[in-house]
Amino acid sequence: MKMLLGVLLIAAFAVPPAQAKQYPPRDDCIADASFVAFRATLFDIARRKDAKALLAVVAPDVEFDFGEAATRAGFAKEWKLDKPATSGVWRALDRALSRGCSLVDGEASAPYWYKHGPDGDLAEIALINGERVNLRTAPSPTAKIVRTADWESVTVGDEGSEGWTKVKLDDGTEGYVASDYVWTGYSLRALFRKSGGKWLMTAFIAGD
Repeated sequence: MKMLLGVLLIAAFAVPPAQAKQYPPRDDCIADASFVAFRATLFDIARRKDAKALLAVVAPDVEFDFGEAATRAGFAKEWKLDKPATSGVWRALDRALSRGCSLVDGEASAPYWYKHGPDGDLAEIALINGERVNLRTAPSPTAKIVRTADWESVTVGDEGSEGWTKVKLDDGTEGYVASDYVWTGYSLRALFRKSGGKWLMTAFIAGD
């Protein structure tokens, strides 16, 4: 009887496991109808892979690489827009724009977490950018699933192999995640501002 009572008391006062902090993307930019229309145009440009139309909404001094001069011509070269059908810019832009948007002091930024991610320096910010993302025991789509994660903050380890990243969740769980589902403070982000009443992309850049 005493043993049973002790077990019940321990259970009553045990600290429940901490709820995982989640950071689902939000869209604050819907507050500006002009940006919503501009973003819809960008999605259409990406769908059509229209290099000329994209460059028309890119700022002349767009930032695309911290080691290169900020120019529209440099942006076009970086993303190989002379061969738009095979350029990686369309998928990258679509992914950024599909993950929420922040609107701060007249600047729109996507994805949402660039301005409103977990606390800390950009170098320390990392999260799972999706719902029910599989953490696996090895960097392979056939490896055993440890558990799933939804928009949770993580600590990033080394890449296990191409296309996979090792992560540690806040509850201590470790596993490998397809790299497309890991967003860090240094990942690609798109920034936009109005110039002469027209929205322009002022940066599409990764790194610090």
